This record gives sequence, C-alpha cells and structure tokens, in this order.
Amino acid sequence: MVESCPQLRNLVIDGVTVTWEVRTDLGFAITEKKPLPNLKVAQLGRIVTALAIAKLLKCAPELKVLHIYCSPDLQDRELRHLVPNMKVH
Repeated sequence: MVESCPQLRNLVIDGVTVTWEVRTDLGFAITEKKPLPNLKVAQLGRIVTALAIAKLLKCAPELKVLHIYCSPDLQDRELRHLVPNMKVH
C-alpha cells in the first residue's frame, strides 16, 4: 500500500503492532531501492519492532519526526547508531 504512494509525507498507523515484512507475494516491497523520499512525519502503532524502525529510517531519508509508543527490542545504543544526531523527547 505505501509503495503506491511515493509522494507520501505523513504516515499514521495507530493502535497495532508494526513489523517489517517484504511481501513480494503481494507484488510490493518497500526497500532502500524503493524509498519514501518525501516522508517527513510517521506515527507508528502500539508496539513497533526495532527492525521496522531501522528499515523505515533507511527508506525515509527526510524523516524529521518519528513517534512510537513502544519498541521493546530496541536498545538505546542501536537507536543512537541509526540516528546519530537525534533529539529524544
């Protein structure tokens, strides 16, 4: 679904668990080769996997705001490695 919106600027997925899957069987895959170049703001689900965060950050180079409720498998050092100049609120 997201692949069909290359001009997407804001993404909100609320109240669910967000994981990262490449679903080639459905004919789409968001990868670093098919980025989301205009995505600026994302608010993702109730629980978001560390892999989903890492992949989103790689696919959305212009992302300025990422709001997540919980990512139990994400460690602080991993996050600082992914986004060295980030501000945590």
